Amino acid sequence: MFLDRIVHELSQGNRIELRDFGVFEVKQRAGRKARNPRTGEEAFVPAKNVVVFKVGKLMKEKVNNNSSKTPDQAEIQT
Repeated sequence: MFLDRIVHELSQGNRIELRDFGVFEVKQRAGRKARNPRTGEEAFVPAKNVVVFKVGKLMKEKVNNNSSKTPDQAEIQT
């Protein structure tokens, strides 16, 4: 139910902030010209909405501080 609620809120254009974890939000990616790598043919990719996630400060610090430890060692330290 929690994930369904996140999807629902994002589909409504809302931003979701989970303190110390990160932020989910919807941004619009502009339309652009693309090229088919096989044929070289140009194609237009239309604008679309994408979900982006920005890591929170505390999570980033914890991950960076524990990156050299094994998962078992990281659990012991917390």
